[in-house]
Amino acid sequence: MGKISLYLIILSVVIAIMTMMNVVYAQQKPQQIYAVASYLQFSPGTPYCNPFSPSFIGDIGSWAPLAFYNVFNGQWWPVLADNWTIQVLPNGSGILTVHLRKGFYWYNGSTAIPFTAWDVYAEFYIGIKAFNWFYPFMQPQYADEEVRVLDNYTIQFLFYKWSPTEWISLLTTWIDAPYALWGPVVNELKSMSPSEALHYGSSNISTIAPPTCFTLAPWYLKSIGPNYIVRELDPPNILQPWYAVFPFPSFQYYDNEYATKYFGSISGQMTAIIGGEANWGIAGISAGQAQTYEAHGVDISTIIPSISIDGLTINPNVYPWNIPQVREAIAYVINRSAISVGWPKVPNPYLS
Repeated sequence: MGKISLYLIILSVVIAIMTMMNVVYAQQKPQQIYAVASYLQFSPGTPYCNPFSPSFIGDIGSWAPLAFYNVFNGQWWPVLADNWTIQVLPNGSGILTVHLRKGFYWYNGSTAIPFTAWDVYAEFYIGIKAFNWFYPFMQPQYADEEVRVLDNYTIQFLFYKWSPTEWISLLTTWIDAPYALWGPVVNELKSMSPSEALHYGSSNISTIAPPTCFTLAPWYLKSIGPNYIVRELDPPNILQPWYAVFPFPSFQYYDNEYATKYFGSISGQMTAIIGGEANWGIAGISAGQAQTYEAHGVDISTIIPSISIDGLTINPNVYPWNIPQVREAIAYVINRSAISVGWPKVPNPYLS
């Protein structure tokens, strides 16, 4: 899990590409169609909605964590969790108690299931017992003690060895294993030894293809195919609790359907956006490709400069970055060692 993040100087054009969304009628809302310059690895009948499988398609993206965390300022934004407490014990272990928000539902387009602490329990019990999540701070032989439901909206985690960072990873993990589907797997694991559970995880759990895809977010999965993912905004009664998490959403400005389409390459993405098959995308493109977009009336928002977990991105076609000596000077001036030391200590210091 641990890795050392460094700032890098990346001389590329990173852009957000957006076409003008033509509105035929004043009351019609624009639909978001996002173009991706890669392929979607999807086949019917595969475990694409199994979070414990290598075939899991994370691009569906319709799940939420217990909380969001800002690595730059250390601030939290509670999502499925309402609040939590931490108790570090004298023996070096630690207890994380999480109190959940009420009112959320899992949804698959036709059936709604209330979200409770048992869903969080299924997520982490399976992860710890069968896949060694958070090892060595949590250990599979102690899974029954390390994950405990106190009531329907309170869950407690015991870290066998306390870590100043693992609890952050836990709170920011997507909750994507509803107990209604994964409860039988939890029960199977209960009687298994750690070695049996580990084998069961790789040989059985990772191959399970859920009969339906329940999501836990403002959008649910409406359909998926070889080169597309379509999400639909939750019905009003299921969507309502999300306003407590996102008090200033943009839901009302767009069509309820949000699509992602995969075109295999940057050239395929360009053809789709210019041809109107999609209306926005993100890519690193050349100056010539940028000119092609502009010639077809496509709006390009260039990120100059931008800071991301990958580094500092600058556009070499825009002043002053179009002067080679300026880029060379920046490369000499930036103290990479100091940046590495000063980077937020979110990666696990024990495993780096």
